[in-house]
Amino acid sequence: MSVILCMPGWHSERSAKGGLRATRISPLSDYQLLNGCLEEIVAMDEGELWLLCDAQTRLAERVATAERLRATTCGQTSAAAGKGRPAEEGQERRKVTTLPGSPTASPAG
Repeated sequence: MSVILCMPGWHSERSAKGGLRATRISPLSDYQLLNGCLEEIVAMDEGELWLLCDAQTRLAERVATAERLRATTCGQTSAAAGKGRPAEEGQERRKVTTLPGSPTASPAG
């Protein structure tokens, strides 16, 4: 493989098969990985590779900002009221709505 110039923050190589592959130079956080940031991109030409690297770089920056905001917001909420703790990793918070007449509905009254 030969190294090609891509964009800052990425290491890119041309494969013997003619495709291109770029990998991030710096590691991503778990939060970034869970929210769609990729460590590696594969493209057919340099234009496509540059656009994908640019999009992923911007996404990683915005997700990192969201991660900082989440830490700040959750820290204030938890300290103030003991509520609003983030869900355990791998779990989601869901609102459950019970329809009238369903087996789990409680009688009104």
